[in-house]
Amino acid sequence: MFELLRARVTSCGASCIIAVIYRPGSEVITQAFYTELAKLLEYMASFASQFIVTGDLNVRFDQPEDAATAKVNDPLTSYGAVQHIDQPTHVRGGILNDVITSVVCPPADVILDSELSFGPHIR
Repeated sequence: MFELLRARVTSCGASCIIAVIYRPGSEVITQAFYTELAKLLEYMASFASQFIVTGDLNVRFDQPEDAATAKVNDPLTSYGAVQHIDQPTHVRGGILNDVITSVVCPPADVILDSELSFGPHIR
């Protein structure tokens, strides 16, 4: 499965729900992972607030034909969400970190900083 930290951030009367996920890349992806991810997306999409799911899923978003990637993209589509990273996030290449939001509220900018080891910045 995965580790999860959720929070609601409120500023100037607007709020956003943020979920940070970590799934160790050394662990085999199980059906429980896909089930729990779908439950999380359903939960996040159920709020009137916008949402961001970010972190390290260790799923190869740069390889859409990969079975694991397809199984993650299915619930994203079902819950009106999209993954925004389009550049490698790993030193050996590949998109393993993610920034997922509702299709109707994409981030204005996602900056990947190679100097930092903790992933993308969202604006």
